[in-house]
Amino acid sequence: MTTKILRNIDLNLLVVLQAIYEIGHLGKVSKKLNLTQSAISHSLARLRDFYGDPLFVRTKAGMIPTEFTKKIAPSVSEALTAITKTLLHKSSSFNPSSESREFVIAMGEFFDFILLTDIHAKLAAEAPNIRLKLAKGFGLENIEGMKEGSIHLALEWLPFSSADFMSRPFIHERCCLILNKGHPLVDKSFDMSWFHQYRLVCVNPRNHKNAPILNLIKKFAIDFDDTLKVQSMMSIPQIVAESSHIGLVTRSIAARASKYFPINMVDMDADFPSVSGNLIWHHSMDQDEGHKWLRKIIFEHYAALKNIPFSESV
Repeated sequence: MTTKILRNIDLNLLVVLQAIYEIGHLGKVSKKLNLTQSAISHSLARLRDFYGDPLFVRTKAGMIPTEFTKKIAPSVSEALTAITKTLLHKSSSFNPSSESREFVIAMGEFFDFILLTDIHAKLAAEAPNIRLKLAKGFGLENIEGMKEGSIHLALEWLPFSSADFMSRPFIHERCCLILNKGHPLVDKSFDMSWFHQYRLVCVNPRNHKNAPILNLIKKFAIDFDDTLKVQSMMSIPQIVAESSHIGLVTRSIAARASKYFPINMVDMDADFPSVSGNLIWHHSMDQDEGHKWLRKIIFEHYAALKNIPFSESV
């Protein structure tokens, strides 16, 4: 019903109505709106036809509003003010220290661990009323939510391309191997035979032809059926610490885990496959000032992770 009404009227006519109500003289209204008196009279005629009311009565004292006009004038003024504020909102700035807002992010446990444990302190200091909420599932499982606006951002390992979305890499990491400190291979140089002597524990790859784990397994001719597959990369360090398995994780996870578990990292050469994390959002969020601020925070945070030291390596 609302859409039908708006299609049948030019909202500029309401500007004319408000001006006549406030000024009461068509000549002065013409000057204020930079329109001819003929255009003002024509607009008034269209308004009278739309409302079915004279709206104003011409007298020697000027244009006197009818009772109907007196009734609707405050609402017209409020509506025009609201529309003006909406149109000006695009140039408003985002102040994280005073803004109150919730951002919903879809991501796996790795990003949960690395992002939320480090970034909450920054938000508490700089943006105390900004809240981060996690959506259930991985990034690409929440495409519809991003289209609808219920999810604002996704952090995802898998590559993604769509005309409706923006996708930008924000972290690039080589994978590495981790071993129990007492493992027989700790003092050995890496070779592919390791994977035939000891079981590999890795994240259960999702069914995607470009899933990083699948590419790693293919490159090193590992028996996929013989690998121990877990749901979260975060659980691999503990499994490795308590077994003779070889763990496959990212360097940042190895760095963190080495502080808490008796593990050593085998830092592989440049030919060892790497993975990229992608930041994905719907085009509708491109110019949102708060969203741009959050993206900047995440990009800067992950850039700083490149300097994380390792407590042990071989």
